[in-house]
Amino acid sequence: ALWRLSRLQVFEADELKDDAKKEAGYQLAFQTADLAIKANPTQAAGFLRKASASGKIALFKGILQAREFVGMVKENSEKAISLGNGGPEIQAWSHYVLGRSHLKLSGTPAVIRKPLGLGWGTLAKAEEHLLKASSLKPDSALIWLEVARLRKSQKNKVAFDEAMQRVKQLPILEPTDKQAKDEAGGFEF
Repeated sequence: ALWRLSRLQVFEADELKDDAKKEAGYQLAFQTADLAIKANPTQAAGFLRKASASGKIALFKGILQAREFVGMVKENSEKAISLGNGGPEIQAWSHYVLGRSHLKLSGTPAVIRKPLGLGWGTLAKAEEHLLKASSLKPDSALIWLEVARLRKSQKNKVAFDEAMQRVKQLPILEPTDKQAKDEAGGFEF
């Protein structure tokens, strides 16, 4: 129940317009995920939710300014993946969060990231995790949108177009799918 509550808290914070309330919402989701881990440290879902909340905080503050949260994204995603439980959906989202982090970090030159302890982000690892996520959850428009971002950064137009086609053709099954489809409308190579 706690990890699900953390997920809802992230969704609620995403919808807020006031920056202070948005950040407070992400912090609350982070704390709730931490409680989920303490309640059941052998389940991947709590670690996924902590990674996700950490990522939201890092993106909100700016990845380079919130390096401790970026480190927690990596640590908690890897823990969720190593636990290997929670079913394909939990594992897919764990790979997605980790792959997205690699992709975001790889967009900043390593010489800037390394002194901050963020030299670990690579396109190769982004590809590994995002493709794993898309194989585990092939019906997620959000995952395929991130694959399209990856293909754009790799300058692979054919693979970019294929990923964008998937985004456009998939049905809306959850709120993140609508968000991905809306964002894809203005996303070009």
